[in-house]
Amino acid sequence: MGKLVRVGDVARELGVSASRLRHLADRGVIPSERSPGGHRVFDPGAVRSTLAQLATPEFTSSRWENPTWERLLPIQGLQEDVVWRSAADVLSDRLSPEARSTAGYAR
Repeated sequence: MGKLVRVGDVARELGVSASRLRHLADRGVIPSERSPGGHRVFDPGAVRSTLAQLATPEFTSSRWENPTWERLLPIQGLQEDVVWRSAADVLSDRLSPEARSTAGYAR
């Protein structure tokens, strides 16, 4: 077994939220242990290996490679909500439900 690290470290390395990793660990999808102090710890190699076997769109980077979308917006008079709305519409199929909710709030 490799070095055990906290959930935040693994989340940053894999580019997913710590809450998502906790959820997957609670469901038994990814391996985790508890430290003597009761903190959840992970072997990053074991987590990476498990997620690679799942091959779900959420954990495969190919969904972000070579985007087929592009938006050009005029700078003059551009408002932030217009950019958020445009991005949310274009990326909606690539976002998790949580991210879609956040994008909807920002609109």
